[in-house]
Amino acid sequence: MPKPVVLVDTMIVIEAVRTQSWNAISGQRSVVTAEECRAELSSGDPGIRGYILVTTGQIGRAAVEPVSAELAARFRLEYPGSDSLDPGERDLLALALERRDGFELCCADKAGMRVAHEMGLLDKIISLEELADSVDYSPITDHNYPRDFSQS
Repeated sequence: MPKPVVLVDTMIVIEAVRTQSWNAISGQRSVVTAEECRAELSSGDPGIRGYILVTTGQIGRAAVEPVSAELAARFRLEYPGSDSLDPGERDLLALALERRDGFELCCADKAGMRVAHEMGLLDKIISLEELADSVDYSPITDHNYPRDFSQS
């Protein structure tokens, strides 16, 4: 039986690594992210206080998909509100536009949820806490993306 698919943005990967839930999530789910998210994960400044290192091995646990120039342009034209998103989140939502499988979407901010709503994808949004629960990872109590975040 195929693993359930979940699309994740940069901040979700960082928070999952920080809370030590990444291996459980990426081991039991088919995790997909955008090429731009991988670039963002590889470009942080380790000198910043609180920096969370995401290794290439950890990034490699997700399928990384490119967004064609054509898809990026079509997405921005269809959803002008996407201009307020960071590039990784915008590309992730562009990938969602083309998916036909029963995916879930785990993104980290209200702007992303507004665009997901505009796309008719609110029913696909899952919080990091819900995602961790779905793979029977011990409850995450110290994190930034709780269950009620995806429902607000």
